[in-house]
Amino acid sequence: MELQSSGPLLLLILVMLVCFTSANVADIARNLTAHYELINHNPGGTYYASIILSNRGNTIITSDGEWSLYFCHENLIEFERFNTSTGQYINPTSRGGFLLSHIGGCMYKFTPDPLRFKNIMPNTMRRITFLAAASISGIFDVYPNFYIANSMQSSALIQNTKIYRYFVSPFTNIFQYTRDPPRDPILPVSPTRSYMVLANQTVHELEAGDILPTPLLKTAHHGKVLIDKSWRFYSPVVGPEVDSLMPYFTAKLDIPRTKDIRTENVILFEFNSAPSFVENSDEWYNLTTSVTNKYVKIVGKTTHGWLNGFQTLLNILEEKVQQDGTQYFEAPYLHIVDAPRFKHRSLLLDVASQFVPLPNIMKLLHMMALVKLNKLQLLLANDYGIRLEIDTLPGFHKVGSKRCHDESEQSCLFSQLGSDPSGTGTGSGYYTAKEYQQLLSLAKQLHIEIIPMWSFDSNMRASEIAIRAYSKASRNQTMNWSLPELDKTSLLKPNLFRIGKIDICADETVAFIRTIISTIKSYHSAAKYPLKTFGIGGEDTDPEAWYNKCLLRNKLNNENNPYVFSKLQFNIKLSNIFIEHNITLNAYDNQFSAFPTRCKNALDCTDWFTPYNLTKWIKNDNFKLSITHRDPRVMFMTRQRMMRPNDTTGVHDRETKMRMFQRNGYPSIISLQDVLDFSIKEEPGPYVQGEMPFGRSPIPLQHVFSMWPESSCCSRYECFPHTNPNRLYSNVNGFLPPLCFEDRNAPGPIGKFFLFFDNSTIPGKQLQEKDITRVWPIIMLLELSMKPHNTFTHPEYLIVLILYLIS
Repeated sequence: MELQSSGPLLLLILVMLVCFTSANVADIARNLTAHYELINHNPGGTYYASIILSNRGNTIITSDGEWSLYFCHENLIEFERFNTSTGQYINPTSRGGFLLSHIGGCMYKFTPDPLRFKNIMPNTMRRITFLAAASISGIFDVYPNFYIANSMQSSALIQNTKIYRYFVSPFTNIFQYTRDPPRDPILPVSPTRSYMVLANQTVHELEAGDILPTPLLKTAHHGKVLIDKSWRFYSPVVGPEVDSLMPYFTAKLDIPRTKDIRTENVILFEFNSAPSFVENSDEWYNLTTSVTNKYVKIVGKTTHGWLNGFQTLLNILEEKVQQDGTQYFEAPYLHIVDAPRFKHRSLLLDVASQFVPLPNIMKLLHMMALVKLNKLQLLLANDYGIRLEIDTLPGFHKVGSKRCHDESEQSCLFSQLGSDPSGTGTGSGYYTAKEYQQLLSLAKQLHIEIIPMWSFDSNMRASEIAIRAYSKASRNQTMNWSLPELDKTSLLKPNLFRIGKIDICADETVAFIRTIISTIKSYHSAAKYPLKTFGIGGEDTDPEAWYNKCLLRNKLNNENNPYVFSKLQFNIKLSNIFIEHNITLNAYDNQFSAFPTRCKNALDCTDWFTPYNLTKWIKNDNFKLSITHRDPRVMFMTRQRMMRPNDTTGVHDRETKMRMFQRNGYPSIISLQDVLDFSIKEEPGPYVQGEMPFGRSPIPLQHVFSMWPESSCCSRYECFPHTNPNRLYSNVNGFLPPLCFEDRNAPGPIGKFFLFFDNSTIPGKQLQEKDITRVWPIIMLLELSMKPHNTFTHPEYLIVLILYLIS
């Protein structure tokens, strides 16, 4: 009786304790503000930074309540004390009265140190200063949503870190701008530099029909075609494809469709065969605007060609308003014949790392259609999240699509990348099966292929945590490949996670992959837009992880190189799944590289360029695949190979990994990260959105839309002298630097004129090839001398300039 009666009392005490600790966390978060300050970068690629906590309340903040400050930090903090085997710090690391701990991924916490913490009094602040690896290039390298939490899993946001990046202190000196002083003096873009860049570029005056992408053939005439409300859309062709596309046309221009034959005031659509000289004729179109006949005529082989022609019309139309307020359009009098050069023109959107709401993707599809991109690759699952409901695995997506404060990761993935710890804001979300089908319906109308991508590689952390939760809840272990016993012993990945490495020896892994692909394929079938291609990622897993997983399952092979053989067997299983579903497998080139790209012993990587022999191992003509090359020449090991003389001829081997794959029959997709990566800043500056890791240059939109694959080769950091003081390529005897699209000697469309400076830049001096390395210091000198305030009162500017000029 006594025990039974004490039960409610114990429960009441527990509830009161939870309420008290929750209130304590909320009070601390409400009273605190947090600011992040970059102090300076150091030579060699490190920097000092501080988190400044200010007590804006009226009460003293003590260490009571076992609270901690949680935050995401992209670069490793106090790396010299960090043990990569344990994922924790070797010795207690105390900074500003707080003990530092690493949780996982980008997440860290500072906990009041029992021996060194001093109460934070009202209207005072506490500075926590630390050393971090690498560099930051601006305020957007600092993640938002710092929060307070305790051991009872109660959490509360520090509100000033929630909005934009106002909590990041401004960048004010050269040692903040410079990522590796004095070697990397990249200052923010000023009006002076912008003017000088633009003034020294040769840009022809725009003419009628100058659009992106540039049409194949164009003839312009004098005159304008006026399109008003009296005009109509008309096509003599009838059918479901035409009927599905016409509503899109009429909505864009607010002009109705007519079934009556018209010869004037009409936008006419017709089918015809493409000329013999045209590539990719299915997307060919012929656009004619006529002043005399008062019509716009779009001819194509397919409705896809019609759509491309209509997008060109939208690009050349100029909206006008009459005096009475009536709206009309003007189109130039011209004739265009156009067809794409490349069949695959795609955009990769990572919705796994950060969830993107469905309306935003719908808008993106319209923008893609405007510039005639025809494929959207959606990364739906990686280490950071799962973004699609899989209705054949009920509840599977609920844990994997939610990021919150739960270190056990039983109810959600632990907060990452500046997520809201409540699990309801930034970082959380997924698409239902119905929403995904809505996306497919719009994509079908716009002739954009949706390529779902699910990381079946070393980035399966979200999938692994979700399958654990699903298997436990459903008591179905048929797809649970996870091995929790390796959670604390597996090597850390570059993103500082341990789990999420694919288990290639588990039958459960193959069953899981088959389920994901078949379910998504059924969504496409329901939307009447069949699945054609599926992306699997392909990031390499460290050989030790594969070896240990296969060893635990007693499936370790006895070949000379177990890694190579196991990977081959797994790829054969993958190929069978894709043959079974009659879809194309898309993967990064690492997936079909025979040898690992990461290995401790160079002898284990005898030739990491070598792909598997498809005709020998996958003997099925129905197997379709495409390989995405992100860095054909950028990676370090690629450069090492290119600079190594051939053993037979003594000549430097210039065959890239991409060319070797193509020579072995792999269809290639070029996706150069140093040219086409929209996550990189468009121009340098701490307040410009995007990232710019050390060694990477900004990627202006001009570079993206001027890329010419024949003359693109390598990272601008390696090829363009002013961003590479060491001039690594030119220091190799007998090795000529490859032509890049920035090279004025390259045969590309912008190679002839694209340099920031020409010979007329510096009065009284002709700029020679050897002087190009002096370009950036001159820009800096001009820029600094023209700033409104007296910049030279800061001696560090002059020190860096002098050191750089004499280096």
